[in-house]
Amino acid sequence: MRGAGIGTWGMAMVGVALASGCHTLFADDDARVLVKFPAREAQAVHGAITALERRLITLPGLSTMRSVGCADGGAILLRIDAKAVASGDHAAAVRDAIVAGTEQLPAGAGAIDVKAIADDIGVFTVRAADVFAARAFVDDELAPALEDIPGVYDVVVSGGHTENTIRLDPERLLATDLSVHEVVSAIKVASDLDKVIVKQLPGNVSIFLRDVARLEVAPVGERLRKDGGVEVRVRGHNSARSAAAAVARGIARPTDVVVVALDEDSVEVVTVVVARAGRGGAEGGDIVDVAERAVDAAYADVTAAALSVPGVHTYRRGRHLSLTLDRDRLVRRGLSAADIATVTSAAAAATTGLMVETHAGPWRVIFGAVSTPEALLKTRIFGRTGTAPVRLFDVARATQVEEQREDRIDGRSARRLRLSFDAGVRKRSLDELERRIAAIAAARPGVQVVTERDSDVAPLDAVCP
Repeated sequence: MRGAGIGTWGMAMVGVALASGCHTLFADDDARVLVKFPAREAQAVHGAITALERRLITLPGLSTMRSVGCADGGAILLRIDAKAVASGDHAAAVRDAIVAGTEQLPAGAGAIDVKAIADDIGVFTVRAADVFAARAFVDDELAPALEDIPGVYDVVVSGGHTENTIRLDPERLLATDLSVHEVVSAIKVASDLDKVIVKQLPGNVSIFLRDVARLEVAPVGERLRKDGGVEVRVRGHNSARSAAAAVARGIARPTDVVVVALDEDSVEVVTVVVARAGRGGAEGGDIVDVAERAVDAAYADVTAAALSVPGVHTYRRGRHLSLTLDRDRLVRRGLSAADIATVTSAAAAATTGLMVETHAGPWRVIFGAVSTPEALLKTRIFGRTGTAPVRLFDVARATQVEEQREDRIDGRSARRLRLSFDAGVRKRSLDELERRIAAIAAARPGVQVVTERDSDVAPLDAVCP
């Protein structure tokens, strides 16, 4: 799992980490506070979010509370009336509400991070014939210039980024009976990855890293905009909005690099969230049958209405490998806590990748594609002299599943519909979509329907894509 906890839940103490370097928003702003935590056990996420929402639902000045949960952890995004917190430190008020709670959170939840975040005051797309050149310009020139503007708190860049990758071939690992642990151990101390020997066979036969893996420089998976540009989001106080636009317009740049300011017409993806109306903190977000049917009916109406608008399409999520380790099986094999941690790290490479620091720099170790799931499951992930090898099928269950994510709004479970828009029709189609959604919501007073832009929930999507 990503993000090891730096604190633990206890009966009398909560591990809450208030992020350093946070900015307190100005008093005339509607403050947003993000609460997020990693999860060591997926089943702990729902319980942790529910318990946190129960503590935060009565927070003075709270206007909306939006949350997500997934296998990697959870996050809650709060919007608070700035005047409701006398000190102006909204993150501290949220932290105090969490610590003051008496309910114990699930043990699988990691340390909580609480920080105030700002709204977007500028969104730009940077394009060039070579997308990596566009990204280099953003990283080296544009982003630093924007960060120097007083009142700018954060610059978020997406798209065009690359990293060093070691792409393991599970079938070759299987053929040579190599474990992922052996490969990772060898590359950690390597200065020249092209010459790394990962196994020595009888007869003085050497198996090199290049025999079982492919070394490449590849995009990290950040999506470009539909126009092929690198996206730059500037967050901060409204007083810095015009300065950010001026910097983006006036900064010196290579002749083939184009910087375009985006506005509401440039929206590409929106999310429609359907839930029961009202606050659900006292109930923990439970939905009775009749209310669930009402939400399902409203969701069906919203989906049909949205897809009948010209230029609107569903924005589907991909499928991925879900790998679940059985810790009891690991313990029964007599592995130590350190060995189990090694197995867990090696198994993580099969799904999310594993970052490894080498003398040659940081590399991400991932499994490449396999012709059959059996080739992956038979791969040896751990082995040591005098210890029976551990293979994935011994201690894990692997399935191909659609990305799973739990969405909630104001403490109630919600259904989420993501929509994309064709170029050239975004503004018109969005206006029509919102008109139809308003009609559906008016016809169903017990149901809440909310339309969100990407910028509204980007902090949540960063935790659960």
